[in-house]
Amino acid sequence: MDAPAAPLVRAFDLAAFEGATGPDRQARTEDLDRICRETGFLVLAGHGVPEATIRGVWAAAQAFFAQPPEEKAKVAAKPGDPYGLARPRPRRPMAKSRGDETAPRPQGKLQRRPLTIPQGLSDPDAYAFCYVPIPGPTSPASARPGRPTTRPWRT
Repeated sequence: MDAPAAPLVRAFDLAAFEGATGPDRQARTEDLDRICRETGFLVLAGHGVPEATIRGVWAAAQAFFAQPPEEKAKVAAKPGDPYGLARPRPRRPMAKSRGDETAPRPQGKLQRRPLTIPQGLSDPDAYAFCYVPIPGPTSPASARPGRPTTRPWRT
């Protein structure tokens, strides 16, 4: 298989986009659109999130997903619930769709939402859907050293 001409996952600078105006902003908008259409994946740079927060989130996610399936299942989303651990679905691995016969890795996804309700939210259906109680893992304690283990994924 030939190597791609460009990286499969490109970076997009959010700070540069936010500071751009006129034709520069339009060009950046088109670049973002192209990235999303070509691969659907991007690395967001210039977002202003402190590196310590990013490392904490990755550590918490790795600790959570390293748990045995029965532990992760304790926070599984119930049918119709928008948050919690999504149930695995049988699907064709993305690698296989690209001609790569590599065995798929087990995957999981924990749905998230803003921690606070946005000001001006007036749609009761949106409120009911997005701001229901979130199930959260109570272990492993190592996911959040030195802090209570009731919601270690909230880094």
